[in-house]
Amino acid sequence: MRININNVKNSNIAVEGDIIQVKNYNAGEMGKPEGWKYEIRVGKDVAGVQTWTTEQIKDTFSKHLAELGIEDFETGEKIGYWRGEPEESNLMVIIRKAEDGDVYDDLLGVIKMANTELKQEAILSSKIDLSRIDFAS
Repeated sequence: MRININNVKNSNIAVEGDIIQVKNYNAGEMGKPEGWKYEIRVGKDVAGVQTWTTEQIKDTFSKHLAELGIEDFETGEKIGYWRGEPEESNLMVIIRKAEDGDVYDDLLGVIKMANTELKQEAILSSKIDLSRIDFAS
């Protein structure tokens, strides 16, 4: 079953069984996005023991992202929850203009390589369509 909420701009809620999925579409009136925001969340623990530092996670991703021509990204420390337990983690954010191309599928390859190197059970990634993107200089 799919439920569309009217009068709520750029939102779509899908209900499947007991799972409710919420998808935000920021691409405006069904137009093409002006760019994308990619988020990658990586925990610092391996088997419940803190193993990685922010610098080690950043370095692991930096070398793989550079191979895709991505040298600009933001990283910060967060507290996430994995299986109900708090875990220090890193959030990496990449902003990309549409004219530079969508690299999400390539990022998934990077994430799989990093997942193996960092011995993670899972790494969360997301892609958000942006209706407007500006770089001020």
